[in-house]
Amino acid sequence: MRFVRTKVLVRLGCVLVLVGSLVFGGAAVSTPARAHVEPVASSSPEHRSVVTELETITITFTGATRPDFATYTLRSADQRDHGLAAPVHEDDGTVVMLTPEQELPDGLYRVAYQIMFDDGHAASGVIQFELSADGVARAGEWPDSDPAPARPEPERADVGGLLPWLIGVAAVGLAAFTVVLVRARRRTSGPGPGQT
Repeated sequence: MRFVRTKVLVRLGCVLVLVGSLVFGGAAVSTPARAHVEPVASSSPEHRSVVTELETITITFTGATRPDFATYTLRSADQRDHGLAAPVHEDDGTVVMLTPEQELPDGLYRVAYQIMFDDGHAASGVIQFELSADGVARAGEWPDSDPAPARPEPERADVGGLLPWLIGVAAVGLAAFTVVLVRARRRTSGPGPGQT
């Protein structure tokens, strides 16, 4: 009976080691690939474009996002933050529409976003544009005194992205515990049936 239990525990340990290896391997392969994916498919206004009027800013992301895990800010080149109405999300959070609370004067602006995709990984970025009533660009470059303008701080940790690692650590820990348990039982029970 003890020999049968030992065999079951050994097999269980092997399965756990295999699961841990697959999880770690998958996380190691997928994380760099996701890190290089551009989160924004398109936006209106386009990045570094000049627009004559602006009512709504529309951003289309490359995948479904979690609206409850998203933050958006609007800042002008004079380092003033401008209020935004509650974001409107469509198509599973793929499309978001942002409306300034007040009419914006001519100038250079940046919209910053901090989002989380459905697969758990977070992304952030900035879309810059100039508002000019006659369509002529006059704003110049963004001031060096504001190197990371309107970059929102993440409100929640990227728990989803850590989940594969946590599962892998748990699997490896269980496998190690199983191996230790099997060795301890072998020492206390002596050789199994058919063994010398």
